[in-house]
Amino acid sequence: MAVKERRKVAELLEIEAEMQKRWSDARVFEVDASSDRNEPKYTANLPYPYMNGRLHLGHAFTISKCEFAVGFQRLLGKRCMFPFGLHCTGMPIKACADKLKRELSEFGYPPSFPADSGDGNNDGDDDDGGDDDDDDIDGHDDGGIVNDSNYQKVPVVGGDADDEIIKDKSKGKKSKLVAKTGSCKYQWQIMKSLGMDDSEILKFVDAEYWLGYFPKHCINDVKEMGAKVDWRRTFITTDINPYYDSFVCWQFRKLREAEKVNFGKRYTIYSPKDGQPCMDHDRSSGEGVGPQEYVLIKMKVLDPLPERLASAGKNVFLVAATLRPETMYGLTNCFVHPDIEYVDWRRTFITTDINPYYDSFVCWQFRKLREAEKVNFGKRYTIYSPKDGQPCMDHDRSSGEGVGPQEYVLIKMKVLDPLPERLAKARLCSVHLCLRYSAFYVGEKEDEIFVATRRAARNMSYQGMTAANGVIRFVKGAKKILGKDLLGLALEGPLTKYERIYALPMLTIKDDKVLQVVVMNIPVYGDLAAVHLCQKLKIESQNEREKLAEAKKEVYLKGFYDGVMLVGKYVGQKTAVVKKKIQVDLIECGQALLYVEPEKKVISRSGDECVVALCDQCYAMQKRILTRGCLRVVVMNIPVYGDLAAVHLCQKLKIESQNEREKLAEAKKEVYLKGFYDGVMLVGKYVGQKTAVVKKKIQVDLIECGQALLYVEPEKKVISRSGDECVVALCDQWYLNYGDEQWKKETKKALAQLNTYTEEVRSTSQISVYQSFPLVDIYVSQLLLSVVFLLLGGVIDGSVVGPAGIKASDMVDDCWDYVFLNKPYNSDTMPVPESKLALLKNEFLYWYPVDMRASGKDLLQNHLTYYLFNHVALWKNQPELWPRSIRANGHLLLNNEKVKISFSIWFIFGDGYFNFNMSKQTGNFLTLSEGVKKFAADGMRLSLADGGDYIEDANFVYSMADAGILRLYNLLAWVREMVALRDQGSLRSGQNLTFADHVFDNEMNIAIRKTYESYEQTLFKEALKYGFYEYHSYRDKYRELCEGDAGMHVIMAFKWIETQALILSPICPHLCEKIWQILGKDGLIVNKKWPVVPAPNEVTTKKAEFMDAAIRVRFFVQVLR
Repeated sequence: MAVKERRKVAELLEIEAEMQKRWSDARVFEVDASSDRNEPKYTANLPYPYMNGRLHLGHAFTISKCEFAVGFQRLLGKRCMFPFGLHCTGMPIKACADKLKRELSEFGYPPSFPADSGDGNNDGDDDDGGDDDDDDIDGHDDGGIVNDSNYQKVPVVGGDADDEIIKDKSKGKKSKLVAKTGSCKYQWQIMKSLGMDDSEILKFVDAEYWLGYFPKHCINDVKEMGAKVDWRRTFITTDINPYYDSFVCWQFRKLREAEKVNFGKRYTIYSPKDGQPCMDHDRSSGEGVGPQEYVLIKMKVLDPLPERLASAGKNVFLVAATLRPETMYGLTNCFVHPDIEYVDWRRTFITTDINPYYDSFVCWQFRKLREAEKVNFGKRYTIYSPKDGQPCMDHDRSSGEGVGPQEYVLIKMKVLDPLPERLAKARLCSVHLCLRYSAFYVGEKEDEIFVATRRAARNMSYQGMTAANGVIRFVKGAKKILGKDLLGLALEGPLTKYERIYALPMLTIKDDKVLQVVVMNIPVYGDLAAVHLCQKLKIESQNEREKLAEAKKEVYLKGFYDGVMLVGKYVGQKTAVVKKKIQVDLIECGQALLYVEPEKKVISRSGDECVVALCDQCYAMQKRILTRGCLRVVVMNIPVYGDLAAVHLCQKLKIESQNEREKLAEAKKEVYLKGFYDGVMLVGKYVGQKTAVVKKKIQVDLIECGQALLYVEPEKKVISRSGDECVVALCDQWYLNYGDEQWKKETKKALAQLNTYTEEVRSTSQISVYQSFPLVDIYVSQLLLSVVFLLLGGVIDGSVVGPAGIKASDMVDDCWDYVFLNKPYNSDTMPVPESKLALLKNEFLYWYPVDMRASGKDLLQNHLTYYLFNHVALWKNQPELWPRSIRANGHLLLNNEKVKISFSIWFIFGDGYFNFNMSKQTGNFLTLSEGVKKFAADGMRLSLADGGDYIEDANFVYSMADAGILRLYNLLAWVREMVALRDQGSLRSGQNLTFADHVFDNEMNIAIRKTYESYEQTLFKEALKYGFYEYHSYRDKYRELCEGDAGMHVIMAFKWIETQALILSPICPHLCEKIWQILGKDGLIVNKKWPVVPAPNEVTTKKAEFMDAAIRVRFFVQVLR
C-alpha cells in the first residue's frame, strides 16, 4: 500500500480509537435485562475461541456475522446481548506446554535446534531392515509408526477392498498439520514467530500461564475490531473458574438425571503417548477420523511353515480385516505387500478410568447413575491412544476428528505346505512384495501366531488379542518379514471350498490401512464377474489401479446388496442377509476374529497414532488372476448382475488389470451397495437370505468358531498433537448418548422450528441429527453467559465475587435449578438469598432463547447438532427456550487461496485448513490484529461483509480491501465538504423539488428497504450491495444530473448522508459514528434507530426508468452518427 494510502488508514485508525473510547466511556454495549420480558431483545453468540493463540482473519469472519446482526438489531430498538466466552479446557494448551518442556529438555535453554529443524517427536524405529534375534516386546510407545519427516509441526501454541463402503468422514479436510504449518517446526520457534523473546516463552512451560496471556490479547483484538461485545459477559472455561466449574457440574448432573449420560466401554481414538482419548482438536492430522470396526479373518498358515515361524511350535495365522465376512465363501486367495512389515502380537484389551473432560462432576455422575440403575457396563471398542493410555476423543486429536472404530472380520488363513509350481492355476492369496510384515503371538496363552503389519498389531494389542495390555511379543527372528518372503505360502482359509489357497504378490496393498493382507472379494459375485469386468475394462495388470478401482466400485456394492450366495450353508440367500451370519460362523469356528480399527488415521494431541481398544465402558490384481487364473466361486446373486457381477462389470468398464484404480473404484461402488442391499446368498447356512440381513450373522459365526475376531482401528491415520499415532482403544467412558432414538426424535422438533437461513444448512443438520451416535461432547455453557456478569467481579477466572455477591461455593445444584429450570425457591437447600438468585433468573429468562448462533459450516455435523440436543434435554417441554436460529458461514478465501476455518477449537494460527504454506512471509496469513492495522477496522469489516453470505467459500482480497478503504475515506471527505457547503449556504434549497430530486428520494427509499430485508436475512453482502455500493451510485447519478455538489438539494443530500451513516453503521460503525458527529447529531449512532422512509413511488420509478431508457437511446443514436 502506497504511503499516501497508509496515511488514510492511519486517519481511520485514529477515528476508530476515538469512537471506541466514546463507546467504552458510555458503556453502550453493556446491556442488562429489562424488567419487562416482553421488551424486544436479541441474543447472539458463537462457539468460544480456544485460548492458545491469537485470533486471525478467519475468526473475524465468523465473529462479523454476530457483529453485523447485533448492529442491525440495535437499529431496530432492541436490547442486544453479544457475549464472548474464552475456551481454555481440553488438551491443546497442555500439549503445547508439554512440547516446550520436551524441547527444553532435548535442546537446552535457549533451545539450539538442528539445522533441518525436524519435528522433535520422531519416535520412529531406526531399524529399517533385518531381523531381531531376541523376542521383542513393544509397549505403548511403539516406534516406527509415525514418521515425523512426512509432516511438519503444528504451529499451535499449545485399503483395502473392504473400506470403500465406509463414509469418508474426513474427506475434503486438510490436516491441521498443513493448516497451521509455517516455516516453524518446533513449538519454541512458533512462539518466537509471534514476537516473543526467550525469557517470555519460558513462562509458557506452565500451562496456567497461557490462561492469563492469550485471553487478554483475544479481548483486545476483538475490541480493536469494534465488536459490540458486552465484556462483562466473558469468562474462561476451566475449573480454575469456580463458577464455570460449578455450572458445568450442574449441567451434567441434569443430563444424567434425564438419562442422557451413559457409561461403558467404547471404541475410541486413543493416543498411547498422551494416555488418553485423542479428540479432533487434539490431533495434528486425521480430523474427523473415527474407529472403524472390522472382522479379523484368521487364515491358518499350513505346513511347512517358514523357518522363522516354525520355531515357535504354535499355529500361525495370516490375518486380514474385512467389512464383508460373507465374502469368505468366495475366498480364493489373499494378498500381502512384499515390502510391508508384518508382526506377531498377543491379544489384549485396555481399560482405563482416565477421563480428562468432566473433572469434578464425573464421580458424582457415576454414583448417581448407579443409584438410578442407569449404568450399563460392558466392553466397547474405542479410539484409543496407547501413548496417552486412554481413549482419544475428537477434541484430543490433532488429526482424525470424527473418526470412529470400523469393525472388520479378521480371516485366519493357516499356512500349509509349499506353493505348487503352477501358481496361475492355483487358489490364490496375495501379499505386497515390498511391505514389511511381522509374526507375533496371540491369545492369552500365546498359543497362536499372527502375521500382519506392526500397525495392525498395535491396534490388536488393545483389543484383547494379546496376552498383555498394549504389548506385542514378536516371534524370535520374525519381527520383520518382507512380503516377498511370504509369497508361495499354502494357506487354509475359512468357508472356501478349496483345501489350499496361496499367497501371491499385489503391489496396490496399502501399508496404512487395516492389516495389509487382502482377500479378493470380487469372486463373491462369481469369478465370471471379475472376468467380465477385466475384459470390459481391459485390465492387463494389477498396476492399472484406476481400472481396478472402477471394477471394484461396480461389482463390490452390487454383489453385497444384490448378490445371492451359491456356496456354503447359506446357498440361495442374499449376500446382505447372510453376511453377518457368515461372520458369526467364522468367528465361532475359530477361522476369523472380530477386528476393529479407526475408520481413518487418528492422531492425538500428543502425536500418538490412535488404535481401537476394547475397553470397559458404561454405555487390486494381475491380469492373469482376474481374467484367466481367477477361480470362479459363485457366492451370491445380484438381480442386476446375476451370479457373476464381477465379470459383468469388468467387461462393461473394460477393466484389464487391478491397477486401473478409477475403473475398479467405479465398479466397486456400483456393485458394493447393490450386493449388500439386494444380494441374496447362494451358499452357506444363510442360503436365500439377503446379504444385508446375514452379514452380521456371518460375522458372529466366524468369530464364535474362532475363524475371525472383531477388530477396530482408526478409519485413517490420526496423529495427536504430541506426535503420537493414535489407535482405537476400548475404554471406560462417560458419554452423552446422542444415538438415543427418543432424544433424536425430540431434537428433530427443535430442528423443525429452527431458522437455518439456507436449505443447505438445514439438510446438513437433518443428516447429523439422524445419524448421531453416542459421543462425549458439547454442553450448553452459553447459559452462563447470560448471568456471568453478576457472578464474576470483572475478572474472567471467577477469582473475585461479582456484583450479586454470590460465592461460587454457594451455587449448588438447587440454585442453578432455580435460575435456569424455574424450580421454586427453598431456603433450606439454596444458600443464596432469593433476591440475588432472582437477578440471575431475570437475566436468563429475558435473554433466552438464543436468537442467532453463528459458526463455521464445519460444526454443523457435530457442535451445532449437539447444541440442539442439549437444549432439548434441559428443556424438553419448553420449546420456547430452544435456539431460534443457526447461521453457518463457509470457508475463508484469502486472496483466492482457500483457508478452511472451523470455529469450534482455535489454535494459534486458527483451526483451519490451508492448501498453501501458511506463513507470514508468504502473505497468506493475517491475524485479526494485523488485519486491523493493515486495513483499519472498518476497512476490514467492509471486506468481511463483502466476502460472501451463504455457506459457500468467502473471499477476502487485499486489493478489494484497499479499494474499500479508499471508498470509506472518500465518503468521509465528501461529507466534510458537504457540511462546509451547507454551512456556507452554497447548496440548493427551498420547497420546489425537481424531477431529479424526486427520483433520487425514491431511489433512496427503495435501497433502504432492500438493505433492511438483506440485514433481516443476515445477507450482509447483499446489504452492502444495496446500502453502500448502489446507494453511492444513486448519489453519483443525482450529482451528475444536478451538475455538481452545489446543484444538489440540501434536503436530499443530507437525507442521503444521514441514512447512509445509519444503514452502514452495522458494518462500518466507527466511520458512521464519526459522520454522525460531523453532522452535529445528538448522541451516538449505535443507539439510533433505523431510518423510517415512505413506501416506494411506483410511478416515479417508472418515470425514472423511461428517462434512463431515453437517455440510452439518445446516446446510442449519437454513437451511430
